Amino acid sequence: MLLAEKKYTQALRDVCEKIDYAFTIKAFRGLYGFHDPWFDYASMERCLSHMENPCKAAFRILHLGAGVEEDALAGEIGQEAIDTLIEAGLWHKEDDRIETNNYVVIPYQGLLLVVETNPWFPSCTNHNIDVYLGSDSYRLAENIGYQRGETALDLCSGSSIQGLLCARFARKVVSVELNPKAVPVTRFNIFLNNCEDRVELREGDLYNVLKEGETFDCIYANPPFIPMTEDVTYPICGTGGRDGLQVLRRIVDGLPKYLNPGGEAIIFCECLGDNKGVFFDADVQRIGSEHGWQTSQILPARLETSHQICKLADLTALFNQDLDKAALRRQMEDIYRDLGATYLYSILYRIHAVGNGDGQIRRIRQHNPWDMEDRASLDPSVTTGPNMNVQSIWRGKRHMGVLSREKADILAQMQEGKSISEAAEALWGKYADKPRYQTEGYPAFLSRVLDTCMNLESIGALKRL
Repeated sequence: MLLAEKKYTQALRDVCEKIDYAFTIKAFRGLYGFHDPWFDYASMERCLSHMENPCKAAFRILHLGAGVEEDALAGEIGQEAIDTLIEAGLWHKEDDRIETNNYVVIPYQGLLLVVETNPWFPSCTNHNIDVYLGSDSYRLAENIGYQRGETALDLCSGSSIQGLLCARFARKVVSVELNPKAVPVTRFNIFLNNCEDRVELREGDLYNVLKEGETFDCIYANPPFIPMTEDVTYPICGTGGRDGLQVLRRIVDGLPKYLNPGGEAIIFCECLGDNKGVFFDADVQRIGSEHGWQTSQILPARLETSHQICKLADLTALFNQDLDKAALRRQMEDIYRDLGATYLYSILYRIHAVGNGDGQIRRIRQHNPWDMEDRASLDPSVTTGPNMNVQSIWRGKRHMGVLSREKADILAQMQEGKSISEAAEALWGKYADKPRYQTEGYPAFLSRVLDTCMNLESIGALKRL
């Protein structure tokens, strides 16, 4: 367990400053304007091994979560720092090596965040992680407001990334975390970023830890939302129950009591829906209509449910050694079928308690608009043909792009009048043995067909009927 004491957090901060940790990592990966805190492990390992830097061991253990030789690390940061961070619970010693206790340090917008290692990384030693940081964390973080003097509530705090960003402007921040295994890391990060006087951590279940009459100008939440059967453990960020909404509904239903007039709630989640939209919209719209609030929604992506189930089964298998993935897939398919769900949507909600709205949701769609039953025709002004041994698309004499064999096959199927699903089924036998599809199978190929049609539409080659 991490010990959130000043001498330990200061020791880690001193190490990071000594080796220019955040500065260097940002140089490797850009200025963190992207929506994912993680990276390709092998590529980053190569990058670290090739860089001319006297502190390679420190970077490997802090950034990759990889064990390093004690002598090498001591030569870079000093033995006293190693001993202090072992005492803090961040690292441990095995023979002549220093290993991490499944923690890495992520720099973001001037913060340093201790989180557990990505479960897909070969350096991950405990896949049952409790402190999660993902692309959804970044999407919510980028929507933190900066109105000075406000009060903020950070629900399902986890690493405390939202609460720590709120501390830059708010006069009061309350971070709430239910998982007792995550709480020590949350508290450590608050001390690590010198915010213990501005962020109050409360261990408990959502609004249950609040005092009578306690309200907030801003409420931020990145709650558990993964639909999951009750008999399967999914600890990476918790589950949202059978339909994924058991936590989300409680958060939204509590907004009228805890959100100040004129305040806003920003919620990132993933919810089930069909081609018409998100099922949870009905709950959000009901609350907005009852109170005259303005509500907005950004839909950056959606994933066809069979593909999502495959990804879910693979990830869940990391946490359940004896998991029957095929059985889990069948269970989830039955649940989704009962709910009428065909897509899992990524969503960012903004609920503005202004008192003069009609509750109707203003939607901004960014996801692939193509549906599995869509059909298309080739634009009459477009022709295809071989060019230098590849298939090309032309508009008159203008060369519009090159088609891979797979994309050419998909285009040919659509020209025959087939729907997306029919085209995918017709071609699957030809592409089933390709390495990219061997893990996730047909659902991944179906998603590929959807994406290909969207790309062909974007260059004007295909038109949906």
